[in-house]
Amino acid sequence: MKNYCIALCIFIAGCKAEDPNFRYVKLEDFKYEKADIKEGATIEVLSFSGGKNCDGAVAYYYQFIGIDKSNGDTVRILTPCQAITDTLNLKTGTFASWDKTAAAITDAMTSQGKTSLLAGDEGVVVFNKRYSDIEERNHKTAIGTLAFGKADK
Repeated sequence: MKNYCIALCIFIAGCKAEDPNFRYVKLEDFKYEKADIKEGATIEVLSFSGGKNCDGAVAYYYQFIGIDKSNGDTVRILTPCQAITDTLNLKTGTFASWDKTAAAITDAMTSQGKTSLLAGDEGVVVFNKRYSDIEERNHKTAIGTLAFGKADK
């Protein structure tokens, strides 16, 4: 009986989730319908996933769920490695597609001797378990960035 209890404890400990706050899905496995968000559109932020920091080998695609103020659609914006530290004061951001921003970001990073976001061999979408009620829904999705002005901080 004692061995059974020890084995059960080891089994339960081994079943512990890898990360209690986040769920990670490979970008290639993440199926979505593409959102048509215009460059410069104002997005009212409802949630931000956060997650692990990008490390050069893995590009984490953080989620912003928000309302496109131009048409009222709720959208998901996947932002590759866009680090946000003060999430409490994010209200609205200005959208830029990844096609428009990737080259500028890559040039800035490589000029500082850092690895390009595009050099990673893996892309992973981050889901914050605290916001699963909104992040798990089937929102139309765009890959890009959100810029936040001083008025939002």
